[in-house]
Amino acid sequence: MPNIAYNVMSSTCVNPVSGCAHFTITQSSRPHKSSSTYTSQGRHKATPCDPIKTIEHINMACQYFLTTGSKALRLRNYTLFVVGVSIGLRGCDLLELRMKDVLNLDGTPKDRISVYESKTGKMNYPFLNHEAQGAITNYLQSIPSYSMNDYLFPNRSGGKLDGDSLYQLMNKMGKNLNLPYHLGAHSLRKTFAYWNINLHRNDVNVLAALQEMLNHESMRTTLHYSGQTTDHHEKLYNDIGSIFHEDTVVLPNTDTLEAKLDQVIKLFTE
Repeated sequence: MPNIAYNVMSSTCVNPVSGCAHFTITQSSRPHKSSSTYTSQGRHKATPCDPIKTIEHINMACQYFLTTGSKALRLRNYTLFVVGVSIGLRGCDLLELRMKDVLNLDGTPKDRISVYESKTGKMNYPFLNHEAQGAITNYLQSIPSYSMNDYLFPNRSGGKLDGDSLYQLMNKMGKNLNLPYHLGAHSLRKTFAYWNINLHRNDVNVLAALQEMLNHESMRTTLHYSGQTTDHHEKLYNDIGSIFHEDTVVLPNTDTLEAKLDQVIKLFTE
C-alpha cells in the first residue's frame, strides 16, 4: 500500500458538546518521505562522525597536527583541533570565528566568547579554557601580522576555511593514525560532548547543561549525539550474554539500584 500524506486543517467550527475544534482532513498528493541511505541526488548519505573516545587517541591527534603538514599550518590545525574540542561549536560556526571574536583589545584571548549559531539562530556563549587560550596565544605568535577582522582559521589565501577542508583534515588524521573511528567535521563537537559526560558521570545535571550548551532540543538528542548511547547499547547487548552463565551474573543491590533510579527521575523531571 503506498504511503499517503494527509493535511489536517482546523476550521472555525467548534463542537458545542465537546468544546473541541472541528478538523477537516484532506488527502494530499505528496507522499511521506521514506528513510533511505541515499540523498535526493542519488548519492550515499554521509556516514555519521564519531567522537574520539580515548585520551591516548586525543594526544595522538594533537601530536599529529603539531608535526604534520607545512610548518605554517601546523599550529593553525592544532589550534583548530584544541579549540574545536574545547568549545563544542558546529564546524560551520567554528570556521566563522574571527580574531575579534576570541581576542580582547590588548590581543589576549577572551575568557568567554559570543557566537551566533547559523543552524539554530541562537546565541552561544562558550568559555575558553586554559588549553584553548594557550593554543590561540602560541598560534598568533607564529603569525607575522593579522587584523582583528581576519578569520581565526583562514585558508592559504586568507579566506575562510570551508567545511570540506575541515572534514578532510580530520578524516585524513584518523586514517593516517589508524584510529578506530570515522572522523569528520562534527567529530570535534561530538568529542566535546562525549568527554563532558565521561568526566562528569556522577553529575546528574550534566546532560541538562550539555543540552543548553549545544542548543539541542532534548537531553535524549544530546546523549545520542555524544556517542554515549551507542556505547551503552553495545554494553547492554554484550551484558545480556551473562544470563546464560549463572556464575557471571552480578545484580546491583537494592539501595544502589534505587539511588540510580532516583537520579534518572530527577534528571528528566527538574
